[in-house]
Amino acid sequence: MFVKSVNRVIQVRQGKIEGVPAGNPSYTVFRGVPFAAAPVGNDRFRPARDPEPWEGVRRCDRFAPIGIQHRWNEGDFYQKEFYPDSPDMSEDSLYCNIWTPDTTGEKRLPVLVWIHGGANMHGFSYEMEFDGEAICKRGCVLVSIAYRLGALGWLAHPALAERAGISGNWALTDCVQALRWVRENAPAFGGDPERVTIFGQSAGGGIVKALLSMPDAKGLFSGAIIQSAGGLGFTGRYRTREMLEDAAVHACESLGLTPDDLLHMDATRLTTSLAEAHAKAVGAGLPFGPCVDGKILPVSPEECLREGKWPDARVMIGCVAGDDMLFGREGSSAREQVALFAENAVRVGRKDVWAYYFDRMMPGDEAGAFHSAELWYVFGTLDRCWRPFVPGDWALSQAMTDYWCAFAKGGAVTVAGQEEWTSYSAASPMLMRFNETTIGLEKA
Repeated sequence: MFVKSVNRVIQVRQGKIEGVPAGNPSYTVFRGVPFAAAPVGNDRFRPARDPEPWEGVRRCDRFAPIGIQHRWNEGDFYQKEFYPDSPDMSEDSLYCNIWTPDTTGEKRLPVLVWIHGGANMHGFSYEMEFDGEAICKRGCVLVSIAYRLGALGWLAHPALAERAGISGNWALTDCVQALRWVRENAPAFGGDPERVTIFGQSAGGGIVKALLSMPDAKGLFSGAIIQSAGGLGFTGRYRTREMLEDAAVHACESLGLTPDDLLHMDATRLTTSLAEAHAKAVGAGLPFGPCVDGKILPVSPEECLREGKWPDARVMIGCVAGDDMLFGREGSSAREQVALFAENAVRVGRKDVWAYYFDRMMPGDEAGAFHSAELWYVFGTLDRCWRPFVPGDWALSQAMTDYWCAFAKGGAVTVAGQEEWTSYSAASPMLMRFNETTIGLEKA
């Protein structure tokens, strides 16, 4: 098959970058593009800032090292499912990857910005289930971003506050910096800066919730997709800066770490040392994550979303059946909490919320519709998974990718051959159900 020659060099604000052909050579992928300065040396435990400019053409043909983290043990369920490889790690990890069908700068395509999950301590932007080709096929651009993990991304400590003006939430500044970079440079890779949709799953979905609540993120996106990060009714998740600073002080004292150690200790050793001690000091819940600090995150996302005070952005929210193990608390299932989110949005006057439920019992074992199972379908990467999928799975994947991209394009969420996905309303309290035999609206 003849493929028209594609110019894969584009100009972003810091300099020129050169991409490489994707699996479909009519698309271009830019791997390892810096969107922020390396958070090392004096920039450790400081808010993210613009990357330094470069001369010449920077060839972006390799993924960057992943953020420093604890690797999954060989044979663990999620290691088998999503992490068969172990990429190099580095504290210098603030890079993005771009898949685009247009490098001419002539088009203005919707941009989807992916924020990976992993309990704020694991994961990376180019896991095997993530790929942008199915999204490119639907006339959109995918950008997947990294953010600092574990202690490097979330540690709140009084000494750090005195030094940097904030304490904790370093990873949230990474995500805001990435969105600013995308908005500024989107036209160069065929994107529309006015149609940027953020989407994330699990901890990444929690970051999407936080971004909806952050003044610094206002105006940087027009749509938000929250996958498997709870709805409403899952309380007690957001801690204050004071609570986490107290926990960090206790954790550091138990390890004999000084404020100077936090700034100068080897990053891997620091991350490893603090993980268990910080978890013990914090108590129940995730050891690391966003904190209400009155500045980066003035109020908890729960409070902001409950009052419907997010900016002018369309919101999709959903869960998978297996999320009940994580969010099925306080007398309600994950699905019920998603419905509660949508009902509350309608109650406070929002008309721009879409809700879904995924309950495909995954083939090949007894894992069911486990947390993260929908990722293969959303990114159209079933062929990378070991599971014995049936034709219904391929149809389900096509429909889900179609719907996600239709949502990002704005307007009615319509897909050829499928039911129109209408927004949740008092008159039509419906959510979209996804499995291998059912794709359609049903009463919440």
